[in-house]
Amino acid sequence: MEELDLGQTIRGFRSGQKVFRRYTLVRILGRGGMGIVWLAKDEELNREVALKFLPDLVVHDLAVLDELKRETRRSLQLTHHNIVRIHDFVQDAESACISMEYVDGPTLSALRVEQPSRVFESEQLAPWIEQICEALQYAHQHARIVHRDIKPANLMLNGKGDLKVADFGIARSLSDSVTMLTMARGTSGTLAYMSPQQLDGERASNLDDIYSLGATLYELMTSKPPFHSGGIERLIREKTSGSLTAKREELGIDSSRRIPEQWEQTIAACLAKDPAARPQTALDVRDRLRAAPLPSQTTPPLPITPPLPTPPSPPDIVKVVEPTRGPKLPPYLTNRVLIAGGAILLAIIGGTFWWFSSNKETPIEKTPVAPLASPRAAIVSPTPAPVTRSPVIKSPTPEETVAPVQRTEPSPSLPPSARSEREEIEAMVATQIEAGTRGDVAASMALYADSVDFYDEGLKSRDDIAKDLPEYFAHWPVRRSKLIGDITIETLGTNERKVGYTLDFEASNPATREKRQNMVNVTWIVRRDGPWSSFKIVSHKQKSVRQEKASDASEPDGAIAVVKSYFTAVNNQDGTTAYRLFGTSYHTRVAFQEYLRRLKKTGTLTLTSVSRTAATSSSATVEVTFQEVESNGKLIHWNGPIRLVVENGEWHIDTLGDLHSDR
Repeated sequence: MEELDLGQTIRGFRSGQKVFRRYTLVRILGRGGMGIVWLAKDEELNREVALKFLPDLVVHDLAVLDELKRETRRSLQLTHHNIVRIHDFVQDAESACISMEYVDGPTLSALRVEQPSRVFESEQLAPWIEQICEALQYAHQHARIVHRDIKPANLMLNGKGDLKVADFGIARSLSDSVTMLTMARGTSGTLAYMSPQQLDGERASNLDDIYSLGATLYELMTSKPPFHSGGIERLIREKTSGSLTAKREELGIDSSRRIPEQWEQTIAACLAKDPAARPQTALDVRDRLRAAPLPSQTTPPLPITPPLPTPPSPPDIVKVVEPTRGPKLPPYLTNRVLIAGGAILLAIIGGTFWWFSSNKETPIEKTPVAPLASPRAAIVSPTPAPVTRSPVIKSPTPEETVAPVQRTEPSPSLPPSARSEREEIEAMVATQIEAGTRGDVAASMALYADSVDFYDEGLKSRDDIAKDLPEYFAHWPVRRSKLIGDITIETLGTNERKVGYTLDFEASNPATREKRQNMVNVTWIVRRDGPWSSFKIVSHKQKSVRQEKASDASEPDGAIAVVKSYFTAVNNQDGTTAYRLFGTSYHTRVAFQEYLRRLKKTGTLTLTSVSRTAATSSSATVEVTFQEVESNGKLIHWNGPIRLVVENGEWHIDTLGDLHSDR
């Protein structure tokens, strides 16, 4: 049935509707038994997201919903470049959804049918297989998560050709939840791609994903999964799949391209009935396929087609625009040219969040990946990465998350020889200072990898770091940074450097009369995928070495300004900003989600008077009088003291508990 972008959908949703007080619905991306997916705009972060709305039977079963929330929280730790990001789990009294990245390109399933023979050749798949295997290895070894539903429909390409693995953990959890409630077939995943062990309901293993990967490659190269008719469950358990070449002949696929023998053997090994006979890690699959010699013919380009709408079939659809890697693509995948490498170096603000200081310098380890400059180089690398073998995963146990490095390809007009590493890194530092002065958030974030060991806050995603920047720029509208001395560069590995420099930083706020001047030592760990890639920051630390002028935050006007900002945030229902104005003592007493529940019950506030009654260098009391108009129109008068404290050189609200009303 054709889906309508306009008009009513389940639960009465329609284009242009705002849901959860944050997202504006744009159009339906897909629907199925596991729910409906909408493209939406996140009004708070001004970005497109995909919202996967859950089936009603899941929403209204509290036990199942709680289990799904826990699984979603586990998926939040997946921060790999080739894995679709899970942003949040949101719900209200009537509905619930999972907010995800939105991927603006087709699935490999949809792209396959556009090929002349409706199949991919090994040269076309090679660079995408590299990305799939890296994503699986990261999930299996570092996040300890098994996908359990790898299939062509869950492998997507963004607008620049990068591959994204969708629905990590989500498809499994939804399927299990619906199975529990409907007493349907008690296995997660899609039958044609299931291993015998998964089919029998055994505990999930990373080797189930290896089998599914083999079945996926089999379909992409032959147009059919290994078993696609008759008693599929019995065939999966008992019959050995035929070779890819034989399947092509059986289906009458006319192709002059020979499937490399190493590909035949590797895919057959993935489909082994005995898990012990399969490649034991995703990187093992990658390295076996890398060893295969490529056919001498030039890979035929993918067909030129007009722009396609996002495939509506699977509700497993999501988005983010990332750099290009892969074979030549149709115009709708290549019309946004990637400008990267040394040609453009955008950087994070010098001194941003400078009051956070730390001595810790812990670079984030990541399995090295050979550079992917072309489809051939993706397989035959002069210096292949060592195989990292991980044990078979049988249970989800917490483990350190690896920070992936965002991949960027070089500008064709600027080979590495035209620009030295020192020039590149010096340009990064120079742009950092300029971006900080301009308050350019986009330029700042372009310098970071997807995940960063950030100050003393530990591993943070680039999106989380970006959330704090607008507030910082607003509080410090006047900023100046100056480089002191030389930039030091130390080689840590083939594609990893330690960068150090000293910055003289000054910021001021004329409205509150606050002023800061400080000297900081900045330490980066930067990493790249290879000589054709640009460096990205994977660790950012700062340590204060001299503070020439103490904070003026203790001035009473500074405390009053924070109180006024709080009232503004409450009236805007901006829970994030309002909560950040509280100090750590309040955060210990009241969790963020609890604060949001309280905020929703608060009416419109009108501040009638505000004055300081006491202040020291570290605390202040501000007396306020204000009115609250509740949603039912009732007027309430409030008055009393608000106590504030200085933390990290900033005023923060400590307590509102002494306010009194006439209610």
